[in-house]
Amino acid sequence: MPNRAINLPADLLREDRVTVMALRVYGCLGDATGDPTFEEMAKLTGCYRSQVQKGIAWLEKHGWLSVTHRHCLGNQYKIHTSPHPTSTCGNTTHSSSTTSSGPTTLTRDSVAIEPGTEIALSDHSPSLPSSSLPSPSSNGSSKKTEKNNAQLTADFLEFYDLFPKHVSKKGALPKYKAARKSGATKEDLLEGARRYKVSVAETERKYIQAPDVWLNKGRWEDESVEAVPQYSGTQEEMRAKYKTTF
Repeated sequence: MPNRAINLPADLLREDRVTVMALRVYGCLGDATGDPTFEEMAKLTGCYRSQVQKGIAWLEKHGWLSVTHRHCLGNQYKIHTSPHPTSTCGNTTHSSSTTSSGPTTLTRDSVAIEPGTEIALSDHSPSLPSSSLPSPSSNGSSKKTEKNNAQLTADFLEFYDLFPKHVSKKGALPKYKAARKSGATKEDLLEGARRYKVSVAETERKYIQAPDVWLNKGRWEDESVEAVPQYSGTQEEMRAKYKTTF
């Protein structure tokens, strides 16, 4: 069955705690002919049976789906275009209003979902755009990114404190992150900064590179260079220091 667009209710997409699995199940049921089994929905959504069951449970709990449990005949599903109060009596979940099962096109207060986007149900089912759906790992990924950025900033501050010239701090941070992204380790940059600090120990401050320039030029890869003493003063003082004649 080829991919094709379906519509999802805008209110469903606005639900604070709607799960991706619930949206996949809703789309699957809206596009299905008849009442698919758990196994069929799992195949269509590309998920496990247990995940499909959780998606159905969420939709049923929040009034987006009515489920009639029929012994030996499988479940009967009716999706809704808006949440409805539900009450459970015996093996049947009743709703004040339901839509018919089968292929569904929701045209009132709905959001069109086009196929071919990043978050796809499967090769045989409608696709849901990542801009409309929360990713299952979006919260975890964002927290991990924040943690990584915080660690990089802490590493940079350690590098900056060691660097022999404290200027361009704001400009040096993105250069530091870029260096780390290119493959340089924390230890590489710290050791490079130590070598550079030693090499410019006797250098006038104005000739010492700023950290952003040093990082941008990849100077942490420079070979070790012994410090070259630089002295200022009169010729007499220099002659006396080196005991040479000119």
